[in-house]
Amino acid sequence: MKKYLIFSLVGLAVVALTASTAFAYQGGFARNNVFSADMTARHEAMTERREAMQNVFVDGDYATWQAQMQERVSDMRNQASELEAKISEDSFAKLQEAHELMVAGDFAGAQAIHEELGWGDKRGFSRRGPGGPGEMRPFSQTEE
Repeated sequence: MKKYLIFSLVGLAVVALTASTAFAYQGGFARNNVFSADMTARHEAMTERREAMQNVFVDGDYATWQAQMQERVSDMRNQASELEAKISEDSFAKLQEAHELMVAGDFAGAQAIHEELGWGDKRGFSRRGPGGPGEMRPFSQTEE
């Protein structure tokens, strides 16, 4: 009888742990369908690029490899140009203001400044954490 009780309690604990893990996973990733859809699209594109690159080497196709590499270089240059265009004393001052707002707890105000500057939710936002994807957090002064 005692063994039955122990096995029942262990089984119940396993079921509870599995259910709570599934629930936490659902809440963390599925609550923001835009984020999930974006990540799925990015993953699919990355898989396609990787397969195309593998085929280039299998086929020994230098011209296709060269075109793929030039496309990557072009994308990187565009990203660098967009970033470089945002570097100014004015944007630094506004980012500093956004940081101060985050430290003070005004995340909406800080996010508004980031969006105004064209940084969107990619900089100054955490991808993980208690608030989930897109939660803003200030840079910490010390390691936690």
